[in-house]
Amino acid sequence: MNIGYNLRRRTASLTPNLVATEHDHKEEEPDNNATSNSDEYDSGEEMAQLSEAQFQKLIQAINNNKRIGSFAHCTARFRGQREPAAVEEFLTAITVFKDIENISDADAVTELQLLLEGYAANWWIGVKKNVTTFEQAKTLIKKTFSPPVPDWRLFTQIYEHKQQRTEHTDTFICKKRLLFSQLKSAVDEEIQLNLIFGLLRQNIRERVKRESITSFEELLSACREAELSLAEYDETTTTTPIAETKAEAKTTRCTMCRTFKHETAKCWKKKMRANNNKYSAMMYNNNHTQNSNKTMHNGQPTHNNNHY
Repeated sequence: MNIGYNLRRRTASLTPNLVATEHDHKEEEPDNNATSNSDEYDSGEEMAQLSEAQFQKLIQAINNNKRIGSFAHCTARFRGQREPAAVEEFLTAITVFKDIENISDADAVTELQLLLEGYAANWWIGVKKNVTTFEQAKTLIKKTFSPPVPDWRLFTQIYEHKQQRTEHTDTFICKKRLLFSQLKSAVDEEIQLNLIFGLLRQNIRERVKRESITSFEELLSACREAELSLAEYDETTTTTPIAETKAEAKTTRCTMCRTFKHETAKCWKKKMRANNNKYSAMMYNNNHTQNSNKTMHNGQPTHNNNHY
């Protein structure tokens, strides 16, 4: 098996004893072959020849000299928020980074402090002396900031909110599936589809046939089409353009307060004045009735008993 010059150049420093040329085992040939060898290789060096066993040793030597990574370049951060989604996102990110960078358990536990901020950093300072492995650290973080929720409470959260008018279907379904994933007992996908479909907006359900949906991928695809159809319908049913609405608002002027954008019948000043006049008239009538029921006796006002 022939290995190119570039491979020999990169790996010769790792396994110098594995690379050997034919000149180590044979006597030197006449000088008339030197010219042909120099013309064959532009670099002036000969191609190394390795046996299968030597090649395997070479690959093993390369694997044994892998770079040991560090969390210093990891961008994942955790501030101690008690949100299951945030905790799972953080733990997944640092686990994948640890595997890719080939970080040892001891280094991962030591450098975990670099990824924690705020309350989480202070919490870790107090508990890290009892943690010896990376798995223990992950379990402790999840137990502290995302404790297990009873199944009955999770079902309550699933049924608590229906899809809002301005909420995208993708976002809504993602939130519900996250709650289903936290259940201790797995729920069949068909049951999940039925429950989530019943929580969708009515105008979405009217455009998606439940009988034709067999997976969440199909449900998401059908809901996206329904949302696009609703968006086009809203655009076509707009009767008054924005420019015409603004022009009409400028031409409408109230005769009471002399301002634009509303009619006299809807003027708040007119309504306030009418209410004040009504209140004043009512107070005048009450005072007049009380005065008419009073009589004078020896210069002193007395109440008319017949009134009572």
